Amino acid sequence: TEIYTLSLHDALPISMGVTRLGEGGRVGLSGTPACVWIDIDNPPQVQYLLPFRDAFAAAGLDTVVTARDYGRTVEMLQAAGARPQVFGKRVGRGTLRKGAAAVLRAHDQIRFFAGMGRPDALLAASRSAAVAAWRMGIPGYLIGDYEHIHLAIYRLTGSKIFYPELVGREHYIRHGLREDQLIPFQGLKE
Repeated sequence: TEIYTLSLHDALPISMGVTRLGEGGRVGLSGTPACVWIDIDNPPQVQYLLPFRDAFAAAGLDTVVTARDYGRTVEMLQAAGARPQVFGKRVGRGTLRKGAAAVLRAHDQIRFFAGMGRPDALLAASRSAAVAAWRMGIPGYLIGDYEHIHLAIYRLTGSKIFYPELVGREHYIRHGLREDQLIPFQGLKE
């Protein structure tokens, strides 16, 4: 039985700003082919985020996949045919160490897109990607955890959060998110 049921239909808000049809496909806000950035931070995310690459391609959207060198993340992406740009690695324990690594990773992601052109939207689960999207002025859509969650960065960046209906929006509101940031889906993340 498939537990994870977030579908392209659920993810359609991600293509906000990239729905104008132009010659040869969809056109982003900048007038170039529309591009969705998918950032994958750890191995479980490969299973539930990478399938969106094909779904976005079927909808006429380009995708760029970035990843963190953590566990088997990069290896799993490559085995699935993705060639991710890699930013960051495992940094060990400690809030300060993890925070500094996330800021550095966001900085590196922003520099990467400055060189190739910014994407039109983000789909991710990582805090660093949420910060990078906010700094680039693009909408960020995240699939976050619902256990042991720290959502302050998502609140501050204005990221939209996909959450399981089963968990309920009250759980996220208690953790500081606004109702307009929440997008429900059926099922569980993983």
